[in-house]
Amino acid sequence: MAETASLNSGSPFRNLSSIVIVKKIIKYLSLLAKKEFQLVKTELQHDLRSEVFMVIWFSVAAVFGFLSLLALLYTIITLLNLFLDLWFSALIMFLFLSLLSLVFLIIGYRKLVKAPLDRTKEVIKSDIGMTKRGLS
Repeated sequence: MAETASLNSGSPFRNLSSIVIVKKIIKYLSLLAKKEFQLVKTELQHDLRSEVFMVIWFSVAAVFGFLSLLALLYTIITLLNLFLDLWFSALIMFLFLSLLSLVFLIIGYRKLVKAPLDRTKEVIKSDIGMTKRGLS
């Protein structure tokens, strides 16, 4: 009981009316909501930009993958004709395009967002925890 009295005596809200306290709480909650919305917006913009680049790199990888399949088809056709120089050059082209496709695929995969909105989730969990502690 003595602890409660000592805590209440030092409270900055002790001399304020209930209406003023409620207005301050609403003001702070509004500010908190605006800041969290701004955080979500910023994080979504960053994640979206990363996803766009991932799609671009995957598209480039798909194009080179398709070209490598065409080169493989060309290689098989020329092998059937038994022209060693021609099929060997086509095989080199196939290997080069396949390697290029693999490089673009790896670059695109690295741009993939692994944990979207992770900072926002942490902030909201923290705010919920503080609210629960404040209400109890």
